[in-house]
Amino acid sequence: RQEFEASGGGKGGVQENPFLDSQVDRLEEVRKALKKITGISLDIDLCDVCKPPNKRDASVRCVDCKKNLCEIHEESHNDFLPDHKVLDISEASELILTSSSSSSPPQHPPCPHHPSKKLDFVCLKCEVPICSFCLAVGD
Repeated sequence: RQEFEASGGGKGGVQENPFLDSQVDRLEEVRKALKKITGISLDIDLCDVCKPPNKRDASVRCVDCKKNLCEIHEESHNDFLPDHKVLDISEASELILTSSSSSSPPQHPPCPHHPSKKLDFVCLKCEVPICSFCLAVGD
């Protein structure tokens, strides 16, 4: 294996490709929407507090804040919030996988636009979770 530096002008330093760039942007929007709704980061191994593009690897996850933290942010978090439960990142990953594969049906969060409805569907156009009312009226 050899490392090399790509010199293209597209995302990640590769040759620019508008279609792939749009797909990467779209995927990032879906990931942010899911994290906002569920509180679970799909980047379980990256610190949620670090600013891009300098995100460090997460070493722990705060169960109360639902945030992944690197060693630097873990220290300040523990100083300010000593009562919060913090798990090693591998334990947190197992906990998330175990809870998502349990025999009980998934609990869908309420719709932000229609609080009495649950987010049971995904919009095929924008790929964000929606409720039955959003689906019916086209919200």
